[in-house]
Amino acid sequence: MEQLSRLSIIHRLLSQSKYPVPKSKLLEALECSESTFKRILRKINDEFDASISYDRELKGYAYDSDSHQLPLSYLNFTDKEWFALLTAEKLFTDLHTGSLNKELEGIKHVLQKTKNRATDFGIANKIEIRSAIRPINHADVFNQITAALWAESSVDIEYQDSSQNTTVRTLSPQKVFLYKDAWYLLAWCHLRSEIRIFSLNRLKSAKEGDIPFTALPEESVQAYLKNSYGLMVGETQYQAILCFEQSVAPWVLDHTWHSEQQIKTQDNGDLILSFFFSDHRELVREIMRFQPNVTVVSPAFLKESVEQCLLKAVEKIQKDRSGSVCDLAVQ
Repeated sequence: MEQLSRLSIIHRLLSQSKYPVPKSKLLEALECSESTFKRILRKINDEFDASISYDRELKGYAYDSDSHQLPLSYLNFTDKEWFALLTAEKLFTDLHTGSLNKELEGIKHVLQKTKNRATDFGIANKIEIRSAIRPINHADVFNQITAALWAESSVDIEYQDSSQNTTVRTLSPQKVFLYKDAWYLLAWCHLRSEIRIFSLNRLKSAKEGDIPFTALPEESVQAYLKNSYGLMVGETQYQAILCFEQSVAPWVLDHTWHSEQQIKTQDNGDLILSFFFSDHRELVREIMRFQPNVTVVSPAFLKESVEQCLLKAVEKIQKDRSGSVCDLAVQ
């Protein structure tokens, strides 16, 4: 990273000066010794499509008249911007969007070229994004949805819900987002006349629609998402109050339950977590992950739903155990 910063400084001084830059000015800006400065110049002349030499008459360094300047405008990036660029390249590599990868090739080519230049400085492999992003089942559908987003046009889709029921409806796409390693579409549903969220992997087909596009204010979209827990949205708001035992406190603190969650630490180390939600289905699944170290304080219907899940789990375990005993007896 230090050498990248120094390359940026050299490029900036030489490209912005009408006359050759004195060595003293370069050394002062680079904050390095003369020997280090000469090593950097050798690297530029040997590895980059550029040539910098000393003008004895004007007593300074400049790009040779027949040479390209350093062909990397990204050298003007700060260290943080450079890391962000490499992180973006990693993210593009990990995105599973089918044929959308073809559309990303131009961006990826620039980023990959940048990364290859950076490899010599030992930073290109220091960033890695671990994710289990599920590939888009129908890449052409994803492309149609993103095209509709840009054009602000409606789309006719064929959608299969979690119960395997298929419906045909017209949508006005508002936002595509990634949630828990899967892609979703937030859109105005003309069939239901309300905002809905759709899993992009359940869209079987998509084509441009004839119905005029319905644009929603960004404030409305954000308000809709704010009232949700995960993907579950509703109008009525309830306050969830959960008590986590001290033994799981570190994992609870690492987990973001809601953008406006409140956490209080008790004297015994237990955590009291509270936030508002409207639909409890996804919330119940999250609470079950922390059993038996969490208690639902309120509301009562949420507490009952979690208890019913626990009872069904115990019932299933007992049934499986009795089945195993019977099987052994037969053998």
